[in-house]
Amino acid sequence: MQFPVKLRFKLAAIASQIYVTDASGANIFYVKQKLFKLKENIEIFTDSTKTQKIYTVKADRVIDFSPVFTLLNAQDQEIGSVKRLGRKSIWRATYQLQIGPGIQLTVSEINPWVKVADAFLSEIPFFGLISGHILHPKYAITDTTANQQISILSKQPAFFEGVYSLDNLNASFDENTQQTFTALMIVVVLRERLRG
Repeated sequence: MQFPVKLRFKLAAIASQIYVTDASGANIFYVKQKLFKLKENIEIFTDSTKTQKIYTVKADRVIDFSPVFTLLNAQDQEIGSVKRLGRKSIWRATYQLQIGPGIQLTVSEINPWVKVADAFLSEIPFFGLISGHILHPKYAITDTTANQQISILSKQPAFFEGVYSLDNLNASFDENTQQTFTALMIVVVLRERLRG
């Protein structure tokens, strides 16, 4: 997997579908979020043919302020989790990521005013068309144990689709850990889309 990784989703789609590609343009994941489920259920496949499911993400409760999303591999073994930190996330979105037993990461919004401005301008008829092209929220990913920033997730300019970029990973993760990390970041992107 080559970074930066792009996460693209169509704005007009009824159910969330995300196409994940690496820097070379190679497909990494295709993500399909099931509709009309009381609990979140996100399926991650190798490509859009949906022949090989590699991950499933399940929420631990129906509706809550800060649910825990568990990432399961194809054998239904837990390999990671994402938790939105409720009180901390009222103003600045903050997530806690766990990869296996030893890697803890924190994802936090860099400038919450960008999201406020984007939400405000998107309600004004003309500005709503261009606000998503001008205002781009960014999120810092920090290795909690080393207290070191390892990556940046940023929204990219796009008119008819949502595009996020997960920049170079400054950590010595092996290929499996990189894939797990990317799958967990998909959950963060989906949650942030719900916030506006």
